[in-house]
Amino acid sequence: MWEEKKARFLDAFVIALLGTVVSTFFMVFLPEIPLLEFDGIGITVGAGLGLILSFISYLLLIRYYYETGWIGALAVAIVAVLMFVVFTAILAAVLVIPFLLFT
Repeated sequence: MWEEKKARFLDAFVIALLGTVVSTFFMVFLPEIPLLEFDGIGITVGAGLGLILSFISYLLLIRYYYETGWIGALAVAIVAVLMFVVFTAILAAVLVIPFLLFT
């Protein structure tokens, strides 16, 4: 039958590394691509398309490494973002409270 591969911790690191590299590429080089030039004023593709392509690339990486569908990849991405927000808030509180108490 199907031999299911468990998601490994290394897969998460690979997703984070490759996603960061691809997202950096999209955010740095994509806004500079000229889309239209009219009367000396150039309109570029912009960072919005870079964000969309970065998000899709993360979904593709999650889908490939965790062997799941689009909905599963979206769920993993949402949980990852929620965890990032919670950990960032906790870290900010831990770092700000001593600063406020001792200044």
